[in-house]
Amino acid sequence: MSRERFPLAFGKGLDRAAGSSVVDPAAFDDLQNVHLLAGKMELRGGLSLVSTYAGEDSVIGVYPIRAQGISATLTYKASTGVVNLYRGTADGLLPALVGTVWTLPAGSPFPKVSATDVYDKLFLAHDEEFYPKRQVTRYYDPSAGTITTLSLDLNSTVAGPGDAKFRGVTSHLSYLVGWGYGSEAAGDDNRGEVIRVSDPENPLLFDPQHYFLAGKRGDPVIGCLTAGSVLVVRKASESYFISGSSRIDFTIQPSDPHFGVVASRLMFSVGDRNYFWSHAGPRMSASGSDSNDLALPLNLADPGASEAAFVSDPASGFCAYNPERQELWFVFERWAYVLHLRNEQGLRWSYNRFGVQLSCAGLLYRSQGTGLVVGIGPPTYPQITATGNPAQTQLSVTWTNVGAPAGGELAEVWAREWTNATTPGAWVLKLDNIAVAGASQTATTTGNRPGLYHDLAVRHKTNTGLHAQNYTSGDPAVWPAESRTSNIATITDTPAIVSIERDEDVLRLHFGVVASDHLSRKIEKNYNLGAGWELGAFTPGAAEFGEWVVIPADREKTIDFRVQYVTDYTSGPYSATSTKGPGLDEPTGLTVTPQCFLTTQSGAAVSWTSASGNVRIERQKNNEEWAAVTVEAFPAASFDDYPLDTGLGTTYKYRIRREAVGSDSSAWVTSGSNVIPFCGGGEGM
Repeated sequence: MSRERFPLAFGKGLDRAAGSSVVDPAAFDDLQNVHLLAGKMELRGGLSLVSTYAGEDSVIGVYPIRAQGISATLTYKASTGVVNLYRGTADGLLPALVGTVWTLPAGSPFPKVSATDVYDKLFLAHDEEFYPKRQVTRYYDPSAGTITTLSLDLNSTVAGPGDAKFRGVTSHLSYLVGWGYGSEAAGDDNRGEVIRVSDPENPLLFDPQHYFLAGKRGDPVIGCLTAGSVLVVRKASESYFISGSSRIDFTIQPSDPHFGVVASRLMFSVGDRNYFWSHAGPRMSASGSDSNDLALPLNLADPGASEAAFVSDPASGFCAYNPERQELWFVFERWAYVLHLRNEQGLRWSYNRFGVQLSCAGLLYRSQGTGLVVGIGPPTYPQITATGNPAQTQLSVTWTNVGAPAGGELAEVWAREWTNATTPGAWVLKLDNIAVAGASQTATTTGNRPGLYHDLAVRHKTNTGLHAQNYTSGDPAVWPAESRTSNIATITDTPAIVSIERDEDVLRLHFGVVASDHLSRKIEKNYNLGAGWELGAFTPGAAEFGEWVVIPADREKTIDFRVQYVTDYTSGPYSATSTKGPGLDEPTGLTVTPQCFLTTQSGAAVSWTSASGNVRIERQKNNEEWAAVTVEAFPAASFDDYPLDTGLGTTYKYRIRREAVGSDSSAWVTSGSNVIPFCGGGEGM
């Protein structure tokens, strides 16, 4: 007698493995959206909204961090490729943005994530098969509030550690297990068949020699999961298991040569039994043994197409387990196959249909830790009362702690700078984990660029990192106004005038090089020691020189200068006054070197320090009249004068002066007497 089948809207039919009909077939036609119990069933409640994530497209992961009594949620925004991590209460409430985990390159598929919590940290692997698009493995440390890249030193031929790019991670016993990554060496990084095991007491440390090879090279491991005392390893069409209690006796063995898993999230362990969805449908293995077909009561081989056969990406499916109901869900977009595990000898299936497409699920746990009460945020909040400028790059903020502390509350100080009146920068967490103590507190931030306008903000959190509802946003601009203030960082530096050069129509101030390129220099001038200062010019803070044209009426005036740093918001102290008289500066660095030219030609090499303007050269023989030699145009800095008479007792002097276009010139600069050597070219000219 054939078994009786009840037609269903989804899944091609439900066979009762009991044989002959026990229940009247007309009693129900569709086991959809129900919980199956002993001899009865209950309707499944609908989905309810727990938390929202403003500005995000999708929630792609929900994970418990049980040792901390909190949860973590991953979100994805398709337009930017950004994957963010939010921290929440143990039951997923009050999400607060921690930071960005990855920014996926353009053209990346919808992200799938493999995650596990080990030693108070949540490890996150990008479950991307195409290695060039796979992102680095990272971990979230709730105690520090940081998201850090996992860096490992696995190859002695490569200097320094490299960023790990595991395809998946899980915990087994006291170890962190990662797969799909070989080492930092080129050509050894994309190793899909490699499974690595961490140090038992430090998940951030991996010994290069502690790894397993699962099958053929290039055939990637898709998922690993503990089932009882073994670690089940599944590829696309075969399975293995790792047995042992430590790295000393770990061994890997094949368990199922024909069946693997479609995706890492389509496997789940209950006790020593591992349930997974293969390319042939649902299966189960116990303690790493060969797998058994679970599709008998779920007749997937029956003719006729089900909706599950045509989901856009079967690998995007995932498992969800309800321990209270003892139900294991295999979810594909809007549908779920539900395996009821209350009676292991008579497993039964039902179906769930959802009003929205689902992308992930997570099993969260209540915490009984010793920290503050989870889920309600800190019982205190700050009210800012003052701000100050202790030093040039420092800004202080003072606040009152309002409320009754429960103990363990912490404070954060955030800041952002404005480069101009319309463009604020990004908020930055300046100070973290400040113990809340007393009625009033002051904290000082450093590294603030002087002369710029800065916003400051303060918020409290519990010692598990939870913020009150009005403070959960990662944008302090939306926190209550009493938690924010503003100030301008003081400028105390004074620019120095190193030297002043003057030509007929140009004045040049030499400042030297400074690092504060966001500052400008305001140059003021005062003619003939008068009482009033006038604006001379503005120059960028990074400029080495400042110069401008001198009008003819000012050529014969003495000019005083002073300089200060300025921004759009404030100014610093003035420099000491520097004075420049009328006329051109004398040239400097005059040197005369008698020598031979062209082997036989006696002469002298005349050199000077190059400066703006032409240089006129004259010579004097034996204290006679000065004779013109040449005029060298800027930027020339030398002239070779030969041939010269080298008669007995003959000496030469040289003098030079700077000349501008027109009649202005500097004073002469004269050398000492020089005896020119005889070079074999004759006694005189």
